[in-house]
Amino acid sequence: MTAFDWNLIPIFIETYKLRSYTLAAEALNMTQPGISAAIKRLQTQLGTPLFVREGRGIAPTQAAVQLARSLEPAINNARQALDNLTAFSPEQPRTFILSADEVMAHRLHGRSEHSEQLGACRLQFDLAPQTEEALINQLMLNKVDLALDFDGLSHPSLAAESIFEDEMVLICRRAHPRVQGILTQAQYFEEDHVALKIRRSGRYAADYFTNDTLIQRRIRCECDSLLSMMGLVATSDCIGVVTRSVAKLYAAGFDLQLLPMPFSTRRVGHAMYWHHSHTDDPAHQWLRERVRALSAQTG
Repeated sequence: MTAFDWNLIPIFIETYKLRSYTLAAEALNMTQPGISAAIKRLQTQLGTPLFVREGRGIAPTQAAVQLARSLEPAINNARQALDNLTAFSPEQPRTFILSADEVMAHRLHGRSEHSEQLGACRLQFDLAPQTEEALINQLMLNKVDLALDFDGLSHPSLAAESIFEDEMVLICRRAHPRVQGILTQAQYFEEDHVALKIRRSGRYAADYFTNDTLIQRRIRCECDSLLSMMGLVATSDCIGVVTRSVAKLYAAGFDLQLLPMPFSTRRVGHAMYWHHSHTDDPAHQWLRERVRALSAQTG
């Protein structure tokens, strides 16, 4: 093969990874027509189609799959070699951006602020997007270094590691006129509720984290924030359901009771997610170890 344009290979890899001309253009700071034209040139040089239209997006052909599988290890090795030329040191200032849901943001933000183990590095916590697709795109486009979110997210380009398990608890104000120390299931359905809605599923947290079928409750207010939930419960006679880790942080400030759930609940698992290309990167390995250690701290 003569006069092969090797500059087309990174464009192909990014398009293959993202399955989108538009997202590849954004990642490479190019235009969408520029990406499309580059892929056409590569197809002409190789003499085979690489992508076909599929719904609103594109899908790789078998030739593209084989090419990517052959090229990605070499590209990752080259990236690793370049990274090794400027070895990572936590004593050099650097900001790592983490996408975090509300539970993990409250768990880690304060701890990271006072951690001596971070050296000159700092962690920036950005609120997780509302859809899994948007979260995956953030990781694929390297807009965030790490995502901390509910476990169960699956994508072939992402690695995952379980990091923290939480549980749901019941809360009400300490001076509640009818609830003191324990609540029966019958009482639970008799009381008024502030309902926490899980943004991505559209379901209430009480329903989402149980295998039981709950009958209709008297919903007085809906919210999608744990802190808003606690504030609303603290200033009313409603009851609510939140995660234990966040409840323990703020129950005293809100003057709330923490009560056991009157029905069975499932664990609230959290994991950290990252793109496979970062798995062996020294800086990213250090970041994951620091996040593990911060999450494991008690208190």
